[in-house]
Amino acid sequence: RLDIAAAGALRPRTQLHSGGRGPYPRAQRDSAVMSIARLAWVVRKTAASMKHSAAVPIWNNIAMHGENFQTAEEFLEGSCQAYKYVQNELCTAENVSHLRDLCSESVYLAIQQSSSELEDWRREHGDKSGMIFDEVTPLLDDANVTPLPDDANLTWDKDAHFTGSKDATVTARVLFYSLVRQQSDPDTVLTRIDGLAFQAEWHHGNGLVGEWKIVDLF
Repeated sequence: RLDIAAAGALRPRTQLHSGGRGPYPRAQRDSAVMSIARLAWVVRKTAASMKHSAAVPIWNNIAMHGENFQTAEEFLEGSCQAYKYVQNELCTAENVSHLRDLCSESVYLAIQQSSSELEDWRREHGDKSGMIFDEVTPLLDDANVTPLPDDANLTWDKDAHFTGSKDATVTARVLFYSLVRQQSDPDTVLTRIDGLAFQAEWHHGNGLVGEWKIVDLF
């Protein structure tokens, strides 16, 4: 899971680091660490791309049942914008109450905690406390339909249509593979792997009937 960390908002699974002690000159050590980290990042991104290719047909199958459902590409484009927006707001905004409508209560509590922990960071770096995203690749990790708690009888029939009650939730897990720089240190490129789970209410005839919200960090 992701947890909260200063100078990075949501702590990435993979991140390049510079400095540290070692037998080689700093520049050489930094270059070696960055090369190894970048290679690991590329390998994991390649594996995630394969899982993405398997998840997209699942998404498309869900999208067949109901109007107002985005294509996988449209959803990932929107989720990417949300990811970058939340990350930057965590680093730069003194008050994050405007993010409440974008996420579940548990995620919002984590955002509030992160904002408090980043207070010193914002004070130190001022208008250079944000992040610069050079590249972000969103990859679909999983997508599924889940009956609401009071509806345990939602099933697929042989023709791939819903039977029973028609209300459910759609949950989509997205991994973001990013190359970023901090505005306070624009010469250092960091690799990040962050995961967000998005959820929306869904009706098999009407499609999405609610806004996507961030419901988990992984």
